[in-house]
Formats: sequence, structure tokens, C-alpha cells
Amino acid sequence: MAIYSITTPAGAKRWTAKYKDTQGKWRYKNFGRKKEAQAFLEEVSRQLGEGTFVHDKATCTVTEAADLHLGSASVRALEPGTQDQYEQHVRLYIKPHLGHVLLTKLTEPMIQEFLDDIVEGQSAAMAKRVLGTLNRVIKDAQRRNLVGRNIIADKSIKAPRAEPYVKRMPERHELSGLLANTDDRGQVLLMAAMLTGMRLGELRALTWDDVRFDERIIRVRKASRSDGSVKGTKSASGYRDIPISGVLGLELKKWRLQCPVGGEGLVFPNGNGNVESGSNIRQRVFIPAMKAIGLTTEVVGNTGKKVEKPAFRFHDLRHAAAALFIEQGMGPKRIQELMGHSSIQVTFDIYGYLFRDPEADAAAVDAISAKLLGG
Repeated sequence: MAIYSITTPAGAKRWTAKYKDTQGKWRYKNFGRKKEAQAFLEEVSRQLGEGTFVHDKATCTVTEAADLHLGSASVRALEPGTQDQYEQHVRLYIKPHLGHVLLTKLTEPMIQEFLDDIVEGQSAAMAKRVLGTLNRVIKDAQRRNLVGRNIIADKSIKAPRAEPYVKRMPERHELSGLLANTDDRGQVLLMAAMLTGMRLGELRALTWDDVRFDERIIRVRKASRSDGSVKGTKSASGYRDIPISGVLGLELKKWRLQCPVGGEGLVFPNGNGNVESGSNIRQRVFIPAMKAIGLTTEVVGNTGKKVEKPAFRFHDLRHAAAALFIEQGMGPKRIQELMGHSSIQVTFDIYGYLFRDPEADAAAVDAISAKLLGG
């Protein structure tokens, strides 16, 4: 290995790093500064010693590596929803920003800038998820001998720290406003979410045979995946019967008369009678209703276009339902059953603060003091 200087025809000074690859062939690489050439040779020497060196001509671009990874057996064996998430990370973020870069050319500053761009345009949480996908792509490329090292692992690159999500509990007048600013299907769908606490995937998979009008319950037995297929609920505890109010029962009966008919007998299908996508429900029902009552802000989305960001999520309608249940005096165990939580601890972790009663607490400590100290 050696470094020597050359002068270009234009009179500029360049530094050339000379080294032998794993086949014993001399290789040359030019740099603008001597310390860059030195750093390069040090890295080449390290990788040759570890047996991880891959020449630029034997590697591939990030786009090519990502396509190989998405088509691998290990990814195809994952849940469709997880596959969709990885594909979106690659299509919306990784390819547009880093797709043209050779794996051997990826640098720490390059990846850090990439993550900063995602944070600015989307969120720190999204940057963390995309970094995880990029890490898996590079690991897969390592196994294929397309790159010698995983720069993310080697440099311990981490995404910017995400701000903790602050739950925004919908207020009653906001819930009423949503119901008043959507069409017939949207109104029944949102009402069902608010009054039952069902997850969006459970509502999408709900069929008429699980709506027991005579018993005034909804049987929750299945949920829809992001690809539209239907499976069992999130866990065994997700199998549950939820009581429905007379008002919700009446609205469901009215909706059934105009509901699109499909082979699955879905309660909230798309226009063809098939499973509606979660994205369509958010974009065509929930967000327009939120915008109508002034609960959205305009932001730049991950595609560079302006989008409406709601003040709270569709999933927060589930939290609103739990709050209403608790307000009516239902205890923690019953809330666990209605929400389909796997354990009482999950219920307390999410809704524990709603069970607090400051006035009752104050009365209790006063009573304890009186018994202990008299008076």
C-alpha cells in the first residue's frame, strides 16, 4: 500500500492511494486531500485483515440491495403488513435519498443527513423505523458478500430521539362534531368506534352475522390486515362481546338497508362490497371530518405535498370509548375485557390515570388522618 501525489493537467494536486485487492490486483483511488487517502487505506487495510473487503466493482447500489432484500425468502415469510411497511420505507425514503449510492460508498455523515431529512419532513419515529429497514437491507447485502461491513452497526448510527407521543383524548363536542360532518357510512363507522372501542382492523373485518341485534352485542372475532385479508384478532383476548346502545343498534339497522352487498357480508365494506382499506377510512372519512371542525393542520407530507394532519388519531376514538366506559363506573377488569387487552396490566398502563379520583383520594387521606390522629 502506498500514497503518492499527482498533478492534473489543470495544475491541481491530487493524492492517489495504491493497494492490492483480495485477488492480488493493484487498485488505485484518487483523493483531493492526503488525509482522505490515508483514511481510505487504513479502512481498506482493516477490511482486508478481517476478510470483509469488497471492491466497488463487486458491490451494488442501495436500490439493488433493497430490491434483493424485499424479494428474499425471509421477508416474504413475514406478515403482509410488515412487508408493506418495509416496501414503503424503501420506496418513499431509501431509494429517493440513497438509492443511487454504492453500498461501499455509504458514509456516516450521509446516513445522518438522510435521517435528519426524514425528521424534518416526517418525524423522529419514522426516521427510526426507516433506519431499521436500511439496517436490514445492508445486513442482507453482507450475507451476499456485496459489502464488507454494515456501516450502521459499525458506527452505531442511531436515529434522532423521538418525542414521546402525548395522547390527545377527544372531547365530547369534538366527537359530536365528527358525527355531524360525514356521510351515512362515515357516521355509523365513527359512532361504532366511539361507542365500542373496537380497533380499526376489527371494524374493517366486522360482518353482519357478528352484529347480534336481539342480544344487543357485537361479537369481535376477527380483524383485517393491511392487504385486505382477514385473520383472527390481535390476541386470544381480542375475542370478546361488546354491548351496543339502542342508538347504535338503530343506526346500524338503518345503514344495513343501504350497505353495499358483498360475498363476505361486511358491515363497512368499500363500494364493491370488499374489505375497505384503513388508509381510505382515514383519508376519506376521518380526516375530512376532522378538517370540517377545525381539528387539522396543514403540513408537508413524506411525498413533498401538503397534507392535513389531524389533532388526534382514529385510534384515539378507541381511547375515548374507554374513557366513556370508565365514566359510567365500569371497573378495570371489565375495561380489560371490552378493550380486548391481553392483561390487566396493559389496561392500567394505558388507562390507569382515568381511574383516579382526586376528590375521593383527598377524602380518603382525611379519613385516615382523623382515625390516626383524632379530630
